[in-house]
Amino acid sequence: STLWAHLQQKDASLGTGIALPPMAPVDKTSTSMRILLHDTQAHFETFSDRVEKLTTTLEDTQKDIPLTKNLFEKEHENLSNEVYGLANRCQMEIVKAVGQPLQAPAAGAMHQEMQLRLESIDRRIDSMQLV
Repeated sequence: STLWAHLQQKDASLGTGIALPPMAPVDKTSTSMRILLHDTQAHFETFSDRVEKLTTTLEDTQKDIPLTKNLFEKEHENLSNEVYGLANRCQMEIVKAVGQPLQAPAAGAMHQEMQLRLESIDRRIDSMQLV
């Protein structure tokens, strides 16, 4: 509003007698609206350029996600197979070096002894129930 007042004062001071067209626009409101519209349009164009870049980048990223997923799954499967193979090789080397575990025959004998004792306890309980 001070700009408009300044422009109008300049126009009034030019009293040469020749009617010059006014320097300031006659319709201030429509001029202000035009300036606002041009400014808004410039900001909107900048915004739409940024949105376009963002959507393009997003589409490219979405295309790369399945590829990355497949590569990750293959690498995970390869690593799992490698670890499984190493564990099996270690176990086979231990069996070769140690042979059959020493506890296996003792555990088998203890199992048979426990089985015989349980059978004898079952017979005693049956005989007590008959009496």
